[in-house]
Amino acid sequence: MIIHMEENIASKDIVDKKPIEWTDHEYKHFEKGSEWYWALGLVSVAGAVAALIFNNVLFARTVPFPKS
Repeated sequence: MIIHMEENIASKDIVDKKPIEWTDHEYKHFEKGSEWYWALGLVSVAGAVAALIFNNVLFARTVPFPKS
């Protein structure tokens, strides 16, 4: 991926405007197995239980539960 951007400098001293460019690798998708979802579910339930024990109902409602 190459992105070109021109510098936005309001100076009369700069005559040669060169674009900024770089290359980078794209995101590689890795398939998640059932163990990953079980671990996420366990951490979510533990977080919700801890939030309820500490009497923080708002946090308990915002704990992300996995969707399959």
